[in-house]
Amino acid sequence: MNFEVLETEHFLFHCYTSDRDIAADVAKKVEETLLCVSVVFSIPPLPQKFDFYICPDIESFIRISGIDRENYESWMVGNVDYERCIACVMSPHAVTDRSYNDMFKVIVHEAVHIALDSIGSTRDVPMWMSEGAAVLFADQTDASVLNPEGAPSVESLETGGFADKGGYRYAGAYVRFFLEKYGAEEFLKVYCGEKSADEFTYPGFEQEAVMSYRTRVAG
Repeated sequence: MNFEVLETEHFLFHCYTSDRDIAADVAKKVEETLLCVSVVFSIPPLPQKFDFYICPDIESFIRISGIDRENYESWMVGNVDYERCIACVMSPHAVTDRSYNDMFKVIVHEAVHIALDSIGSTRDVPMWMSEGAAVLFADQTDASVLNPEGAPSVESLETGGFADKGGYRYAGAYVRFFLEKYGAEEFLKVYCGEKSADEFTYPGFEQEAVMSYRTRVAG
């Protein structure tokens, strides 16, 4: 499969002919997201260019992302491998169970991962913080489905089954609350392993985060 290449300041965007019409929009959205995250967290630009693939089908997505076929699930539509400097997203044209707008949110989500993971060793970052930041910036949190009583604890989200436990639904609200309460600098210290998230969370943290998020949306 021959991909065409669109080069920007920080990326090489690879797209198949069928996605030529959206390549420029994807590139613009990714670069804008990179700049936004860099400004919010005061982090430098990427040290080297990233390859960003817009995959026209599941087969190319699995192959390029490096996901083991036996571990692939249908909800997986985006992936970042920072060690290889490769990001992959399913083309909005190729996904039938999500809207075009939702797929552009996925693109933003992956761009947030690229920006934050560029700051150094992030191997031990809590998943609720990593995914929560991406969900938050991509505006993928639906306040109407958040229930304080059903909010999963941040500890439970680190023991496996992140998606099944509602991690992608709730983590964005948790990160927003963390940033409001403690600030971007403390967030980065946890993200980089300089501090433990346990220093900032407490019984009821999750419930407060959900209520805060719902109040913001209602306001």
